[in-house]
Amino acid sequence: MGKFRTTVYSIVRHPQYLGGFLAHVGITFLLSAWYSLIFTLVMVVIIYTISWKEEKELIKEFGKEYSDYQKQVPMLIPGFKRL
Repeated sequence: MGKFRTTVYSIVRHPQYLGGFLAHVGITFLLSAWYSLIFTLVMVVIIYTISWKEEKELIKEFGKEYSDYQKQVPMLIPGFKRL
């Protein structure tokens, strides 16, 4: 996916989900709403599941090109490459 080489998509494949998660955690600390951290684990599972399903559809649509992109760019955590 050559067109994504100079964008946020060259750092993580799902920046919108990463941003949502970071906003949730940030607002939790900002408002001292510690009870909302209970929801954090549920949120992580939901985000991962949605991302995983989206990637299956993207592989169907773009094939090897997306598969190669997956090998180069981490799913949600910048700098965390698959072993």
